[in-house]
Amino acid sequence: MSVSDLPLPVISNLLSSTRFTEAELLELNRVIIDRVKVLRRLSAAQVGASLAIGDNVSWSGRRGIYTGHVEKINRKNAKVRVGSTLWTVPMNMLTTA
Repeated sequence: MSVSDLPLPVISNLLSSTRFTEAELLELNRVIIDRVKVLRRLSAAQVGASLAIGDNVSWSGRRGIYTGHVEKINRKNAKVRVGSTLWTVPMNMLTTA
């Protein structure tokens, strides 16, 4: 049985126990953060590969849902024109409108 097969409460209980030293927990945290970063990079790359300049896109921001068109595609972000404002939006927040 691999760790990924364990239910989240079991993993949480294992981490809460005194089995691990602080150094081991910090190393585990670094590994988890690195994995999350890889997954986010892959997600951004998939979205970026599906976008083209001029595409209409939308995303949800703090003040609601925005819709605009892509003016430039960078590695992690896209420049999106909404009216007269140019927004820099992370790729993983964009959906085609």
